[in-house]
Amino acid sequence: MGGIFGALQMSLRTLSNMQTGIQVVNENVANVNTEGYSRKRVVFTSSDVEVRTFGTLGTGADIERITGT
Repeated sequence: MGGIFGALQMSLRTLSNMQTGIQVVNENVANVNTEGYSRKRVVFTSSDVEVRTFGTLGTGADIERITGT
């Protein structure tokens, strides 16, 4: 995943991850006064790195899980 398309793919994954995070925050805010509701959190993990001749190249992050569900 190199070049401009690799950068765009990583940007798309990042935006998707952040959108999921915003949705979880929105759900937490909407249920703040709901009895028995527990806060949810998004847990991110770094995705695999690519090994290149010049070194390693990070490929962003992935959503590992959403806790509190």
